[in-house]
Amino acid sequence: MSTQIALVCDDRADRLHTWATKLEERLGDGWRVEEITGTELALLVDALSEAERPHREAGHPDANLTSDQSAMLRRVDDAGLLVLDSDLTPSRSDMDAIADGEDITRALRNQSGETLARQARALTTVGYIIVVNRYYGSRFFDLTMNLFETGAADLYITNDDIGDAALWTGTADGARFNPSYWPVLGARLDAIDRAVTVVEDLDAKVFDTLGIDPDLLEPEQLDVLQHVDDPHDATFRQLVDSPLGLRFPDAPVGEDAVRRVAASVLLRWLVRTVCSPQNVVSDLPHLLTRFPQLFGDDVAERGFWDAAAVKGAEAAVDVRFLDAARSPVSQLVGRPFYDLEAVRSLGPRQRTSTGPAVRLVYAEDTSRFVDPSEADGFRSALPGSAARRFVESLDRRGDEEVEYRPRTRRR
Repeated sequence: MSTQIALVCDDRADRLHTWATKLEERLGDGWRVEEITGTELALLVDALSEAERPHREAGHPDANLTSDQSAMLRRVDDAGLLVLDSDLTPSRSDMDAIADGEDITRALRNQSGETLARQARALTTVGYIIVVNRYYGSRFFDLTMNLFETGAADLYITNDDIGDAALWTGTADGARFNPSYWPVLGARLDAIDRAVTVVEDLDAKVFDTLGIDPDLLEPEQLDVLQHVDDPHDATFRQLVDSPLGLRFPDAPVGEDAVRRVAASVLLRWLVRTVCSPQNVVSDLPHLLTRFPQLFGDDVAERGFWDAAAVKGAEAAVDVRFLDAARSPVSQLVGRPFYDLEAVRSLGPRQRTSTGPAVRLVYAEDTSRFVDPSEADGFRSALPGSAARRFVESLDRRGDEEVEYRPRTRRR
């Protein structure tokens, strides 16, 4: 089995090495972590910028890449994981101590991980992309639950999260912070490659493939298709021309590159905009919260609620709702999702509970069910009728150092 490559990029060499060490521990055998900083980071920035030149400058000839720039882009092509610090502008003190410090500072000034993520997705065959410290440099819970909705990276985390057990396995190890919007990262690094197989036919219709009726979505959930006359007819190829796709959609791009961009757009939009609101498709924890009466006498057992909160591929499909399961969505997102309309249609024959249900709420910051007295309500910025959610508020209980932002959303 060939070794997979993870590239980790930061202007601060000391922090970069810490990140790389944590990644090596989590990725394990079969991966090699390579650190990119200083001169190499400046080379990466220049290589991506030059490769993009024919796209952003109409009539410009092919990119004039040096051999070193071409070699750097090949490294990105071969990487299964690309981790980028958000702010790549080095401090003067960091650069004064190394050779070519002024040249590196000039090349990296005002450069961001977000820009490199967008360029890398459009111009290379890189796998999963993570941007670190986009808005905050320490651990926080996003009370809007859609802060990164339009981001170019596949995942946004902070410096404190990189080696977190909950992020990589879905299970908190000695801690409780485990946001519901975190993936089980250890099982998602090949998500782009898997999504490419879904968009193989670029002219296939998006909603026919997903098994979702776009008429049931809120208008803002369809903003990604604002350039399409009728969302019912939207194709995967048209996702590439969306605000989440290519910045320069008129530039000539090969079909393989188009598929990878379409796969990335599909995943980001599906996870952040279609699934997170829980208004058309719902995962098991939110389904249980919304329709406990449909789960029979199981709802009287606390253990059933705990099992329903399991994240990732280990979360089993509830056999009572097989007819409502949305396989394409579940496969892409990495956990079971159910069609709410289909669940409602099953309601009359599923209401079999004879005893009182355990009264619990789902805490979005810890991904577990808790007693209402142990939770605080907040209003997310997600569309639909399920915008109001709950958190355990670990900061208020003194358990862990977590910021909850924006603070005005929590009561």
